[in-house]
Amino acid sequence: MAAAAAALLVGCLALSAPRLPGAALRLRGGEEAEAELEPVVLRIRTPQGLKRLRLSAGRSCTLGQLADELAAQHKISLGGSLVLSRRAAGAEPLSLDDRHKTLLQLGLEHGDFLHLCAAQPSPAMRSAPAEGAAASAGEGADGADTPAASSATARPAAVERPASSSAGAGARRAGAGGARRTTASTGPVKRTWQQIEDERKAKTVEMKAPPKPRTPFVAVDGLSARSFAEYAMSSGAYEASGTPRAAALYGRISPDDKGVRGVWVDVVHELPEEGTYQALAEADKLAVELGLVRVGAAFTHSPRQHKLDVQELIQLCEAARSARAGPASAELQTGRSAAAETTARPAGGAVPRRRVGGVVNAMSGELEKEKSQPPSFVCLLFRPVYADEDIEGLFTAEAFEPTAQCEELCRTGALVAAPTPGEAALAPSTGKSFKVEGKPGVKTVDTAYLAVRVFDSGRPHASPLRQRFPLSSRGAEVRKFHLRSFLAREAEAGVAFREVATDFAFLMHVSRFLPEATFRDMCAAIAAALRGKSLSPRQQQDAADAFATCARLCYAHAGLPPPAHHEEVEAELESPLVGCLAGIRRVLSMWLSKASGAAQNGGDGAVGPAARSTGGAGKSG
Repeated sequence: MAAAAAALLVGCLALSAPRLPGAALRLRGGEEAEAELEPVVLRIRTPQGLKRLRLSAGRSCTLGQLADELAAQHKISLGGSLVLSRRAAGAEPLSLDDRHKTLLQLGLEHGDFLHLCAAQPSPAMRSAPAEGAAASAGEGADGADTPAASSATARPAAVERPASSSAGAGARRAGAGGARRTTASTGPVKRTWQQIEDERKAKTVEMKAPPKPRTPFVAVDGLSARSFAEYAMSSGAYEASGTPRAAALYGRISPDDKGVRGVWVDVVHELPEEGTYQALAEADKLAVELGLVRVGAAFTHSPRQHKLDVQELIQLCEAARSARAGPASAELQTGRSAAAETTARPAGGAVPRRRVGGVVNAMSGELEKEKSQPPSFVCLLFRPVYADEDIEGLFTAEAFEPTAQCEELCRTGALVAAPTPGEAALAPSTGKSFKVEGKPGVKTVDTAYLAVRVFDSGRPHASPLRQRFPLSSRGAEVRKFHLRSFLAREAEAGVAFREVATDFAFLMHVSRFLPEATFRDMCAAIAAALRGKSLSPRQQQDAADAFATCARLCYAHAGLPPPAHHEEVEAELESPLVGCLAGIRRVLSMWLSKASGAAQNGGDGAVGPAARSTGGAGKSG
């Protein structure tokens, strides 16, 4: 009871006591003191972008402490060449002589903008009218520069900006008197994540699983492939100490019976041991005359664990580039270049008429499409059969095609051989590395990432072209006695000249001395047979004349008597119309010969049926 009475007495005395005015009692830690101690964030515009400076001491922080925090947080040191200013272009600078003044005394509040500028701006930038115009046009309500003000306001020449193509950069340099002055770095250059990602991709070559082959199938002439493989074995190309052999593949890109376009190899043209794919101009030209294109390359190698070697990939891509840059479109359409047309002119200046050449002209669009847009450039890799393989025979061949990424790397010279056989690396000059299936920084990759195998490469194929003539790429140069023995052997076996002429190596040899117009007529007839094209009656007659003329000249060049008459009879039996026209031609030829003898103009020296008819008519006239 006594305690309750005492508490009631104290409460009454407190209510009756007079109150002091509010202004008479002010304790430390009131509202204004709390506002001064709250953290402050200032926004500073620098050449590297906007930077935020947090000051935990609040508005009681001094200018000296602000400079120390700026150096600690953003590695920017004030003093000397750099100062902070309230406005752009160095207007109203904050001098470090006032380093003991607080933000409250300097009139700076939370969220204010400051500008990092040169300590001594040019006189043109100190002018009050320009400063006032820039301030009124460029600052918003919160003191921030608008984009228009940033582009119109000149900056000190001592603070370098990133390279720009705008006219404002030129105006700034001109306003600074054209002088280029550099200063110490004001801090690390900031980059966006997109820039970092782009730089990383530029230094990385991403490798994924090889795609499906663009070539559905490869069908190789069995005789040509067997001849190349057997010679490689006899010359020791499959041995570790042997010299690898190479060849160019000529053929067609045609559909099969199901309409699938694939590669048909008709000729495996061997290269000399020291030959390169750049020295195939003569073979490429003959291939165009025969309606063929270069579709791939072939290599041999000794026993090894890996499939493809980097040097083989580089040579394959080089061969693909030289094949696509082969005969020009005009040569494909006409069958020869303008220079060849000029050299073929006889002394009188008249250009020989190309009669069967219309067949090649009709195929020019097809040839151009096969040359420029093939399924892919294929590679045949001939190797010995290993003991643990269930393959009959002593050697086999596998078909590959380079990926588009492999061709691009080889074109730029970025692909080199790694120390480990069967692996590829990037040239050190590129400064790049591989990224294999998501793993970056890989130094080497297996060549299986750069080429894909064409598994459908065992289709039976028999080319209409023969391969009986000696090859100059196998050591000794082919001379006249080689031609003589070859023609004598074929004549003894009863082989017609039409069949003898369907030999790629034989055509390359005789093209050096046969008249170009007649030779090309003969090649056009062979091309029609290769492509399954039919000849008109007139073209059939012209083709027979071309074969007869070329046969007579080849036998004469070899020092042999003219071919037997049964060859012409066999050719005439192939077409009744050709036989009828040949009979009429022989009757006219006999009549013209008698007329020429009666006029004492014998020995006209005609070469072939067509030449006899034109030459005889001229002399009889």
